[in-house]
Amino acid sequence: MANDKEKNYKSFSAEVKTKACEDYSSGLYTIRAICEKYGLCYDEKRDYSICLTRWMNQYKLAGRNAFSSVKRLKRYSAETKKNAVMDYLSGNYSLSDLVIKYDISCKEVLGKWVRLYKNGIELNDSRNECSDEPKTNQYNKYSAEVKINACKDFLSKLYTIREICEKYGIYFYEKNNDSPRLRKWVRQFEKLGEAAFNTKKRVKNEYSDEIKANVIKDYLTGNYSLLQISLNHNLSRETVRSWINNYQSQLNQGKGSIGNNNVGQYSPEIKVKACEDYLSGSYTMLEVCEKYGIKFNERKKESRLLLKWIAIYKKDGSPAFYRQKFYSAETKIKACEDYLSGSYTMLEVCEKYGLTIDKTRKKSLALLVWIAKYKKDGEAAFSKQRKFYSAELKRNAVSDYLSGRYFLSEIMSKYDIAERSVLQDWIRCYNIGKELNDSRPVRSSKIYMEKQIRKTTFGERKDIVNYCIRHDHNYSRTAELYEISYKQVYNWVKKYESKGEAGLIDNRGHHKTDEEVDELQRLTRENRRLHQKLKEKDMVVELLKKVKEFERR
Repeated sequence: MANDKEKNYKSFSAEVKTKACEDYSSGLYTIRAICEKYGLCYDEKRDYSICLTRWMNQYKLAGRNAFSSVKRLKRYSAETKKNAVMDYLSGNYSLSDLVIKYDISCKEVLGKWVRLYKNGIELNDSRNECSDEPKTNQYNKYSAEVKINACKDFLSKLYTIREICEKYGIYFYEKNNDSPRLRKWVRQFEKLGEAAFNTKKRVKNEYSDEIKANVIKDYLTGNYSLLQISLNHNLSRETVRSWINNYQSQLNQGKGSIGNNNVGQYSPEIKVKACEDYLSGSYTMLEVCEKYGIKFNERKKESRLLLKWIAIYKKDGSPAFYRQKFYSAETKIKACEDYLSGSYTMLEVCEKYGLTIDKTRKKSLALLVWIAKYKKDGEAAFSKQRKFYSAELKRNAVSDYLSGRYFLSEIMSKYDIAERSVLQDWIRCYNIGKELNDSRPVRSSKIYMEKQIRKTTFGERKDIVNYCIRHDHNYSRTAELYEISYKQVYNWVKKYESKGEAGLIDNRGHHKTDEEVDELQRLTRENRRLHQKLKEKDMVVELLKKVKEFERR
């Protein structure tokens, strides 16, 4: 567990933290036992756990409430504040002792009371609501208007400093009869005016391509230094240097123009050539940077970017700059076959496929891992098929680890576990108290996409709903088992929970009689029937009229 430093103590629940602290306080468990029980990080050399130490400090101060997710603002009476301050000034207690004695939330709160008492400010009860009176808190934020008006009142000499502070709620230091904050605002106002309190963000200057081209022309003549060019064009030296670096990098890539582009990206070929030129000793660092357009710090007389490339080149060689982030399954299979055939050395395989290699050991960790997988499972080792594990296998793996007789790597090889992180997740879930279930296989999209797969009877629907409820509402598993759609299972369960078995009756195609419906529906039906009879009578009358007209002709 010493290597498991990725765990963050904040990821644990309040119950786990409380139980861990209680176990440690009882004295029945060692630090190692508690860390193994709850899955905490543990340093074997020092017999120490930083997570448990932090939790214990909080637990000693606040007990079980230390890990409560609801943070409430504590209120203190004036008497409590005065007693705590007097005890501290007596010198008989330390800050930590008084925090525990008076149940104060933290040392900073007590330190604030001491400062206020020394400055002559009265310690009052903590306010539950904001009063209408101006606050004299030195940590208040003031708007630009308040600052400008306060400075104008001060410079007009019609008000004293105390009156201005009371008017605008600025902190007033009664011992010196002054306000350092107001003095600071006045100095800024006298220097810059109202613009001193302008909070608008500075807009980035945009320069045309013509100005950039003129700067590059002056640089290429060789008659001006960077300082002279920056003064002639009213620019900063850093801006001029960035334009020159941009131009040189584009020139090396076959682009000789200056535009609104950022500093050019460096190709792997340029990185390799720059490292080789510098390491050959025929060029200085400044000459290499000027040749390939690399940034150079004139004050420190070095290039951090070039030094970074050289360190990589010394460690891994030129393949480090051609390195791929992801390798396809075909590349992995070919690399393994080339090495196992014996026609290539490991160094040649790494250079051929762009793999990293440790020059001191003359080995590639990535290639060794691929070869081990290839020997065990063949080409199927690099397929993207997901592995599934039973609940029994998970429990056996976790119990073997907690027994202390096996390392993680041994358990992985014993149970054929794909990744180290998979086993660590099982251990963490077991320590938290989460049940280890079977890995769910990838469900067919058929159960989600189709509306209805087959017809079911009332008895079948009851069995399906009961099975789903018994298995913790696992809709997808139920749908696949009974060969029906996910939507059907979900709707039947919801109807069963709201209406009972009556909700599972299929009422499609069933016509209710007048006795089964309520009075409003019955009257609506009678009204429709009467309208239909009237229409039929009107049609008969019209037909008779037309027959009589036809007979008259």
